[in-house]
Amino acid sequence: MNIYRHYSSPKVLESEFRPIWSTVIKEHPGYGKGKIGGSYKQEATRCAELYANAVSSNRSFIVLGETSIRNDQSLMMNLGTIATDPVMCKSIMKSYLLNSLKPLANQVKKLAEKHLTQGAILNEGNWFILPNDIVLLGVIHSGKECHLATADGKLPAKDTLWDQKDNRPRVLGRELLQLYNSGFRLVKESLNGRGLVLLQTNQTKALQVNLSNIRGAGEVDYQAIEKIFQDTVPYSETEAGKKEILNL
Repeated sequence: MNIYRHYSSPKVLESEFRPIWSTVIKEHPGYGKGKIGGSYKQEATRCAELYANAVSSNRSFIVLGETSIRNDQSLMMNLGTIATDPVMCKSIMKSYLLNSLKPLANQVKKLAEKHLTQGAILNEGNWFILPNDIVLLGVIHSGKECHLATADGKLPAKDTLWDQKDNRPRVLGRELLQLYNSGFRLVKESLNGRGLVLLQTNQTKALQVNLSNIRGAGEVDYQAIEKIFQDTVPYSETEAGKKEILNL
């Protein structure tokens, strides 16, 4: 099975969304308020495009962090965003590209569209957990570097990873668990204060991960998250490190 073609197909996602839809809609912030975006078929179309954008992103990495990183307009303009319906205004991105990259005028629209949809920071309108899971699935399958945005490269605070009141992972904690359970590990050398990085250690395992696998990431305790920061590996044991050694 071609895993990329599989999850970039709306029909495939329709078949996977249909049996879980009654659970999924309860995860939407607008549940019970009449603000849910659409049917499972509409969501399947959007998520198929989101998955494809994550896989074919023009960056070799993504940036994970608290919701505050999506308020950092400068960061998003520099690194680009992953989206189908970007929150960032296209005119702002076009202006940024004109001023910083100075491309030919007839390329600005295309460059802005790509920068807003196939970049490094998830910034999707009408956000909820399901499309977030789909983007992480694309990241896992494509083996992108995962950079964790924290203050001064330090480990994130517990309250950014775990919701004590509801006794469940916050979105960032959930994302880290999804990566860890898919064979990504925190690189030991990144604990030097320059920025935390998680890399793929087993490509075969990563390509076997499906939507059902990663949606189970919420059924854990905080100790499972703590383990992510304890179970580190040297760069040489990651897929990227192994390839570098082979190319020496």
